[in-house]
Amino acid sequence: MKSERCPICDKGTLKREVKDELFKYKGKNITIHDYVVHKCNACREAIVDNATLKASGKILKAFKHEIDERRA
Repeated sequence: MKSERCPICDKGTLKREVKDELFKYKGKNITIHDYVVHKCNACREAIVDNATLKASGKILKAFKHEIDERRA
């Protein structure tokens, strides 16, 4: 995603940020490293990068499945 106008507020511009993102599910935590978002400098809204969304979706699905299997 190039530096572009924020689609949420239509005022700010988006800046790429790479961070560690913590997710919680049924009292358990998982951290996804190199989580890429594009954050607006005006409204502070963050849009998850498409590749990050796809990769993290797979990780989170497996994490939730593992937690649910332990509880069964």
